[in-house]
Amino acid sequence: MSILMTGAGGFVARHLAALLQKRGEHIIGVDQWASCPLQGIEYSQKDILDTASLATFLSERNISEVYHLAAVSFLPDADATPRRALETNILGTVSLLDAVRQACPSAKILLVGSSKEYGSGIDSVSISEDSVLRPTDFYGISKQ
Repeated sequence: MSILMTGAGGFVARHLAALLQKRGEHIIGVDQWASCPLQGIEYSQKDILDTASLATFLSERNISEVYHLAAVSFLPDADATPRRALETNILGTVSLLDAVRQACPSAKILLVGSSKEYGSGIDSVSISEDSVLRPTDFYGISKQ
């Protein structure tokens, strides 16, 4: 069994990969970049918006878990290119979920959110499942 990690070139990915590697997991990373800085993982450059390509890619592997980290997450980039942020963060997630549904429907999926969904100035200790979403930027909007 393998674990798919989107956004393999990002900040969070290196920490998750280290944890998963300590558990002895086989990690398949995908991202938009030609190469990946992570060592010891299988890596492939993929467009997260291309559902058909993702589904084919996943169907050729034995995926049991998916960690979806891919996003336009740098706030200035998200605000400067809101359409790209919304496409990547929302439609990219839809595309990935559709590809998983087609290729490995029993895989467990973790979709990563952000405290930015709740707006700025929120004390993260007070956030609960009942907290009202009040994003103040395009990144926060795209992670709802």
